[in-house]
Amino acid sequence: MPPPIHWTPFTWVEMEQQVSDENVVLLYCHPTYAVPDDYLLEEFHDLRLLRLHADGSFVARTLKYDDWEGDDIRKVFQHVGHTKYPMAILFRPGVPPIRIDTLPIEQWLDLIRTTHRFGRGE
Repeated sequence: MPPPIHWTPFTWVEMEQQVSDENVVLLYCHPTYAVPDDYLLEEFHDLRLLRLHADGSFVARTLKYDDWEGDDIRKVFQHVGHTKYPMAILFRPGVPPIRIDTLPIEQWLDLIRTTHRFGRGE
């Protein structure tokens, strides 16, 4: 069984560097008033996603925000729209970010696999 996803704090600057280095960034962001365990998406426990994370297909970042304050969350909202609900977003080389929490897990996996494979010239 692969280990759980290792989430580290998100910054816009670090995400841009990751993407310029041909990495896929999965961002999970939510307001501070949301209790994280209540809002963790069930997709984060999918074995296929855990395997992709374990093999380095994406890096995982998290961003908590207060009342839409802060440069990082404002930039995220400018690119994918805003909501009061938690959301998952993929940042990939050469394409605009996409909000994926509304998509089926199979689409998450396809987007990550395709970007990971072609981003590295495989």
